[in-house]
Amino acid sequence: MSQEAAGQPIAVSFEAGMARLEEISQELDSGDTSLDRTIELMKEGKGLEQALRTYLDRAAERLTAIEHGEMATLYEIVSIGDRPAEQPAPAQRPTDTHDPGSIPAERPPETAQDDLFGAPGDNVPF
Repeated sequence: MSQEAAGQPIAVSFEAGMARLEEISQELDSGDTSLDRTIELMKEGKGLEQALRTYLDRAAERLTAIEHGEMATLYEIVSIGDRPAEQPAPAQRPTDTHDPGSIPAERPPETAQDDLFGAPGDNVPF
């Protein structure tokens, strides 16, 4: 006995239900279906439409609840000094001037000046 004959709903994903509803629509639009096949397709299509609409309504309710702050993932923002003991602070990478992959802690002031504002002695105010 099939699920339909037993009065049980047929389990289908939203995406599969939408795809099947599109197939039904295309077959009905073709104009080449018999009356019996049209009735069978309409019965299946109406069942899918109702199930899909219910699913979308529930999804919309969940999204509305989330927008109002319900069901949201909870976070607590803490300062670095208040970091819980089980989460150690990120390790500091030592800077080694002999390591070509390291980043020097500071650039010489004249180099920083050149990169940001042009050549030394340039009187452009920006």
